[in-house]
Amino acid sequence: MRFPDVSVVLPTHNGEQGLVASVDSVLAQEGVVVEIIIVDDNSGAETAAICARLAKCDSRIVVVRNESNLGAAESRNVGVELARADVVAFMDDDDYWYPEKLSRQLCELSNDERVGLVGCGRYQTFTEDDVGYVSIPRKEEFSYEELLIENWLGGTSSVIVRKVAFLEVGGFRKQFPAREEYDLWLRISRYWKVRVVRAVLMEYRQALGRERISSDVQRYVRGSELLNELHVDSIQALRNTLRRRRMAEQYQFIAAQAIKVNSRWLSFKYSLRAFVLSPSIRSASGAVIAPFGYRAAVRIRSWISG
Repeated sequence: MRFPDVSVVLPTHNGEQGLVASVDSVLAQEGVVVEIIIVDDNSGAETAAICARLAKCDSRIVVVRNESNLGAAESRNVGVELARADVVAFMDDDDYWYPEKLSRQLCELSNDERVGLVGCGRYQTFTEDDVGYVSIPRKEEFSYEELLIENWLGGTSSVIVRKVAFLEVGGFRKQFPAREEYDLWLRISRYWKVRVVRAVLMEYRQALGRERISSDVQRYVRGSELLNELHVDSIQALRNTLRRRRMAEQYQFIAAQAIKVNSRWLSFKYSLRAFVLSPSIRSASGAVIAPFGYRAAVRIRSWISG
């Protein structure tokens, strides 16, 4: 087998519902040689059996099993240590890539050796209702300060990263209960350029009601608080208006996680906090829509995004 262009690290814990579809979308990448490192985070028998079957059917797939449940952040670190390629991508066990994703992102890395991290546009879909919305970053390159104010890159499945950049900053910090990917993007962006392919190249697929980190809003609250603590010096160096805008973005993010799990009161509370700090149409509409629940919120955002 040819040496891989990209090592794809895929942690899973009892993720049998979407695992095969996620893996298939990685194997279907066009013009790119991939290896897939599935890190089984001490799953039950069903997921373990699926992992074993996938590895048996395709030599590009390697499975490593954690002896205890380490969590997604540490599992990704385990996978990167095993990666053979100079470029690493991350995939969750319920997400989906379009065939051109990796090839288009790799072009950004090959065009400039100073680029260490590449994101893309995303489509957030909710499987029960067959509805979703598009998120496309507003420009093609972001500085550390711009990312500090708002996480324009989204979650792990949307990015690729040079392995050297990942290792230079120490990988994912395992003390985060959530938002560890945002912390990693910030640390990398201090030393490397960050680029974005402004096209929708993947889907975040959320099955509402499934046990996952997104259903525990308080983890996002604690993750955001830890993020603020670890980046406090940079945050304090921002102008007052930018600090307020940044905090509003954090509140708006938490409000979005709350509405995804139909926690209407929490979504309203954090949208209102965001509006008080830095008034915007987004935060105002979030507070107005929250009492009507996630279906109304998703349909309105889907309509706005076109």
